[in-house]
Amino acid sequence: MAIKKLAMFKGKSHPKTWLISIARNLVINRYRKNKVWDRIKHFLAPEKPASNQIEEQTLKNLANSQLYDAILKLAPPFKEVIILRGILEFSPKETSSILNCSPNKVNVMFHRSLKKLQVLLEKEGFTHERYSNYSG
Repeated sequence: MAIKKLAMFKGKSHPKTWLISIARNLVINRYRKNKVWDRIKHFLAPEKPASNQIEEQTLKNLANSQLYDAILKLAPPFKEVIILRGILEFSPKETSSILNCSPNKVNVMFHRSLKKLQVLLEKEGFTHERYSNYSG
């Protein structure tokens, strides 16, 4: 994505800042796209969802919202690694080239970011079976 937009880079900021803003905007766009899809998919579905499906979807939306809010509360380096590795699913090598560090540092930062995120979510009362089994 950044290579396609390289001609638009004005040089007013550090290239790392520019790349992070691209990554941030991609995350926001993906989140918006998913939100729009959640709003319109019931029009495309021939049958109405059962009440427990509505409950499950509401709980899932609430959990996702809490997760995004918690990510936004992390310090910038941890937030960047979580967004690039966890949300955008970049490899350690791709992330290291964006953040200008080694892949090993990316892996360590990602692990530490997940720990910090887990602590933050637990403080806020967030419980999810996928994260409650995390022992890292």
